[in-house]
Amino acid sequence: MKTFLTLISALLIWGHAHAAVQDYSAYEVNIPAQRLDQALQALADVSGARFSYQRRLDFGTRTLAVEGEMTIEQALNRMLMGTGLTWEHDDFNRYTIKSRLDRY
Repeated sequence: MKTFLTLISALLIWGHAHAAVQDYSAYEVNIPAQRLDQALQALADVSGARFSYQRRLDFGTRTLAVEGEMTIEQALNRMLMGTGLTWEHDDFNRYTIKSRLDRY
């Protein structure tokens, strides 16, 4: 029984760690400056990334153009530069877009 519980614990820990792994693959990105929702959809189409948003975000916010070979994180950083927005990566392998002013 002790071996069984140890095995289950190890699998749960591995599963949690595996789910939180960020994708550091480089993608060829060519996304023009556009509305936030359109730019994030274009990045999702290229990379397979999943995004979530805070309800109060203004999807009319214009992002910067992003072009070249880069990771999802690099693309997000460039895209959101000057918008007052940032992102967080969570345990569900999802990127949450939020205001830089939000602490939580």
